[in-house]
Amino acid sequence: MRMWRRIVHSIGVTVALRAGYRQLLRRCPVPVKILSDSLSRDTGRASRLIVMLPGVYNLPEDFIDKGFIAALRAHGVDADVIMADVHFGYFSDRTAVARIHDDIVIPARKHGYRDIWLVGISLGGFGALAYASVYANHADQINGLFVIAPFPGTGDIIQEIRSLGGPLPWSQTAASEQGDERIIWRWLAAQHRIRAQQPVMYFGTGTTDRYIGAQRMLAELLPPAHCRFIEGGHTWETWQQLWHAFLDDGPWSIEPLAKRPLQS
Repeated sequence: MRMWRRIVHSIGVTVALRAGYRQLLRRCPVPVKILSDSLSRDTGRASRLIVMLPGVYNLPEDFIDKGFIAALRAHGVDADVIMADVHFGYFSDRTAVARIHDDIVIPARKHGYRDIWLVGISLGGFGALAYASVYANHADQINGLFVIAPFPGTGDIIQEIRSLGGPLPWSQTAASEQGDERIIWRWLAAQHRIRAQQPVMYFGTGTTDRYIGAQRMLAELLPPAHCRFIEGGHTWETWQQLWHAFLDDGPWSIEPLAKRPLQS
């Protein structure tokens, strides 16, 4: 319950009250529910799988309704897509990372996907970071992640990191060895210190995002070329622009198959 209370407070009690708690307290089936979109239903799987994780008040269908899948297909990216309903309840009971791993990543590896990416928005970005930090040294780890306006963690832990001089000096203290989302910041600091990223990570947010202070702290731990700030807040309009920009000049834009004709 302590983790639940801290996250609700951090995402904004006013927002929670306005949206209602029904979305927050949905059931948590096992395996997690998914929607999928295949590159070609006739010729088999692509070599890449993109796993999309929605924000706290969003649904997997929102990635379709907001044009994320259409944009991906228009750019000719060689990938299948899973939109996973890893909602707030899984974070509340601390099973979100396990569900991503057991229900999505492991089956995907068994089905032959060689390149697995997580794309997470807001709380989904937090989930992607949590997964990467927990499974960074796992044999079946993901290959990359793109976090869009990620929820950076609860306010007390962000303040703890700031009070100890920022992520790098904080990561050398006993405080960083405690639990919760500290594992994310400890992993990010370690990646920065050894100047190696595995999985590779990209980040984007709006300059007036509600979490911009902690997000800028996060961006300082990543290669500048992997970070993007645009005008905008914590809204779908901003997230759509960041997604289109990532598709335009991100790591998939230079692939030989990127601009091939779409299959009907």
